[in-house]
Amino acid sequence: MGSKKLATPFLKTEEEVKQQWIQLLTNDKHVPIDVAFRATCQITREYYPYAEYEMSCVGGWSATSINEHVEEYQVAREETVYIDYRGGEHKTGGVDTDHFNKKEYPRQPLSRTVYDTKKRTVVDAVWQSQGDVGPLRLTEQVALSDMPNLSWANSFGDEEFNEVDEGCFEGCTIVPVGVSADDAQALAKDNAISDVARYARRDVPGDRFEDFSLDSFGVRESTRVDKYLSVYHVAYQYEGKEYQCFISGGSAKDDYLFGEKPVDASIKERSDMLEEQMSKNSFFSRKLLFLIAALFLGLCAVSGVKILGLGNWLTYVPLIGALYFAARFVVMHMAYKDIEKSKKQFDTDNTFLRKQILELSQNDAVSSEEKEGMIAEWFSAHEGNMSAGGEQADQVVETQKKRTRLVNIIALAALAVAVALNLVSCAIGSASDALGGLGF
Repeated sequence: MGSKKLATPFLKTEEEVKQQWIQLLTNDKHVPIDVAFRATCQITREYYPYAEYEMSCVGGWSATSINEHVEEYQVAREETVYIDYRGGEHKTGGVDTDHFNKKEYPRQPLSRTVYDTKKRTVVDAVWQSQGDVGPLRLTEQVALSDMPNLSWANSFGDEEFNEVDEGCFEGCTIVPVGVSADDAQALAKDNAISDVARYARRDVPGDRFEDFSLDSFGVRESTRVDKYLSVYHVAYQYEGKEYQCFISGGSAKDDYLFGEKPVDASIKERSDMLEEQMSKNSFFSRKLLFLIAALFLGLCAVSGVKILGLGNWLTYVPLIGALYFAARFVVMHMAYKDIEKSKKQFDTDNTFLRKQILELSQNDAVSSEEKEGMIAEWFSAHEGNMSAGGEQADQVVETQKKRTRLVNIIALAALAVAVALNLVSCAIGSASDALGGLGF
């Protein structure tokens, strides 16, 4: 076991870390808008210990290998079709009318055998395979303390690790080691076993395999290096409550971790409400079902006209249904577009005000008293915009309800008219037959 120790450097200044922290915080649309001005922070340089093992590993594996291919085959089934008087083929029965001689011809059923093409997987060979893997040079990292994210260490290049010497940790906090040497070695071995098995799976022959097993595993050589990951710990306060943020000492912009954040309940509530309404009116909601129903009933109406004729009242029922569902689809789509516009305006206003406050808080040429006054003025205008935006969003929902009620009333009225016309037509037909029977 080696005694060499390495540490990653702090490549950013504390001022750069502060700017990164406040920028990341204000980018969250749910945090209070004035967090850039009200929040205060303390930044601590911390080193988190971890062990890195350079290991040479070997293993033996076994598996059930399978060669297979996909082939097509045909399945016979009986199908009934209906032939009209012109020789045309249809999926459904019915009666066709020759309008030239005013004669009706029922469709004649015809049974026939058809073949459907399907696919199946055919196994060509099954055999027991085995082999060896390695020696593999593996690098296994084991966290020796509760650190934000061990993968941050991989963002540093090998040349950026510095050998630990006297004074290297001056002004920094070293997080205590919480894992024994034996436990760390065991964790590294477990990780190495997983890696060796992953490499071995690539060597298994066949189109696929089952029952893979790593039957043997050995470590021929293992060297441990103790390393320390540099992390900026940002403890910040807002409205009397403390929050935590961790930012890597390296240059990778995505290596950061926030704990709980301060949340503006009114902003989150309004944002969640708008997102909920957008979800309710999105394409993958009832709106899609309305569109499918409109298209289906529209096709039924067209088919009914062809079969029963334009004057038959039964053709109007699917037509009314198609128009109804099409109208419901349009109402939901209009609501979605209106709510989407409100959501975009809401997010834009909040983002713009956050940016204003962030830029103002960083402007040392303006006194704290002047900043307070300017922010208070901006907040007053923003609250008015939020109130107006909230009323506008509520109005969109209310308008959607009114439009839906109107569509329902029109659809019911149209259906009632169709039924009434059918009753009148039947009554007239019955009266005409009765008068004909009396000789009139």
